[in-house]
Amino acid sequence: MRQVINKLIRDDDLYGAVESAYSQGWRRMKLYFLTGLPTETDEDTLGIADLATNVIEIGRRHHRNPSVTVSVGGFVPKPFTPFQWFGQNTSAEMQRKINLLRDATRRRHGVDLKWHDPKASLIEGLVSRGDRRVGAVIEEVWRRGGTFQEWSEHFDLDRWVEAMAAHGLDIEWYVQRHRHEDEVLPWDHLDAGLHKDFLWQDWRDALDQVGLEDCRWTPCYDCGACTGASIEHIVASATPPAGGSQGTGVDLASGGAVPVTLSPRQPGALV
Repeated sequence: MRQVINKLIRDDDLYGAVESAYSQGWRRMKLYFLTGLPTETDEDTLGIADLATNVIEIGRRHHRNPSVTVSVGGFVPKPFTPFQWFGQNTSAEMQRKINLLRDATRRRHGVDLKWHDPKASLIEGLVSRGDRRVGAVIEEVWRRGGTFQEWSEHFDLDRWVEAMAAHGLDIEWYVQRHRHEDEVLPWDHLDAGLHKDFLWQDWRDALDQVGLEDCRWTPCYDCGACTGASIEHIVASATPPAGGSQGTGVDLASGGAVPVTLSPRQPGALV
């Protein structure tokens, strides 16, 4: 899954950070996950419970009752990303996956599972990739009293369903439908600095689980972020820093890493 979403971080990287925190006196960890990602299987979902259990085991080396809070949110595809073509999971499917996790963690002492309302994620998906017609729907919801919709105590899915129906629009068409390469997207007339053909290729690479390394250490990918702003791409270093940065996935065992050292603060310097 990390290859798909291009978060090239190893388990050892996470467990190392957890070990460091527990060893320095921290007793509670917080982990954040998304469910409903492209290519996701139930095995991937249940892997969240296994990872949380391993974190607890690390904590027990240092404390009697360590704990970890696992927060799970539903994945909402966004414009100008490789996943803008992906059909979001239904709220029922997201809830099913959350139920899997809830059952898997129920008897795992120290693991506290929290989740975002899948029904709210459905409307987040509507607003995320809606076209100009959805503007009238948002106004309709507001006029019907739908304020503070991001607050669970105020959120009302029925208002959104009724407003969509009143304007002859279909939530499934906006949220759960996969887009095609040649489809004109509502935001195509805007320029966020990334070439659409680059994003499409990145989307195909994601489905093939091909991770894209941090371009600070690689030749230019011609994504448009730099060239579109008339900025020259410059490779910062032939080898990534020790441990890598988020997205590099550097294997320190292979050698060649550049050590990172902190310069001492000069006398009189501002903190």
